[in-house]
Amino acid sequence: MSTNSSPIDWNKTDLVTCVDLNHTTPTDKKEFDEVYHFLYASQAYQTLFAVYGKFDFSAEDMKVKGVDLQLLNYQGLINVGFCDVSASDIPKDSKTGDFFFGIQGGSQIRNMYLPVIDYQDNNQPTALQLKKGKATRIMFTRVLYQMDGFDKLDSNKLQKSVLFDTEFYSRTGTEWFANARHPGMTGAPKSVVTKRCWQSAVNLIHY
Repeated sequence: MSTNSSPIDWNKTDLVTCVDLNHTTPTDKKEFDEVYHFLYASQAYQTLFAVYGKFDFSAEDMKVKGVDLQLLNYQGLINVGFCDVSASDIPKDSKTGDFFFGIQGGSQIRNMYLPVIDYQDNNQPTALQLKKGKATRIMFTRVLYQMDGFDKLDSNKLQKSVLFDTEFYSRTGTEWFANARHPGMTGAPKSVVTKRCWQSAVNLIHY
């Protein structure tokens, strides 16, 4: 084992993944049907999951119109899936190239298409212009939503639920408590900055 490396300062490190848009078709078409690039991974309800994407990209005009997302649960008892993102959970200073997707425990939705949005022009669909040979930075932001039926703290109703939403609530017997909201959760304070794994920076490149 090498001992030459030294610990890095995570707060001063650009954590990023790259997507090569030259590789959008399988190299072995006999074995694989499509290519999806790794975009994001996290854990919720003690379930490890990852999100992969296939970009709606035209090499002729170098424009990205959107991305088809697919979610894969790897480990854990409770499957998670996609859900819609509320407009109130999208920051007002969001820009073209920012993508927001909702996650919910128990959701059976495993795929979602996200168009490129111009947030400064009444949230109109648009296209992201890339430059050949240069990386274009985009950002994926996950927003976690309560399980169905847990949007309000109603102990009588929640006692009848098969599951308990441990991300948003805690309990001891008949006492129920709302957990603090962190970035990446619906209703979280917008002023809090953290390295919590709720965002993923991605560089798109095409040569």
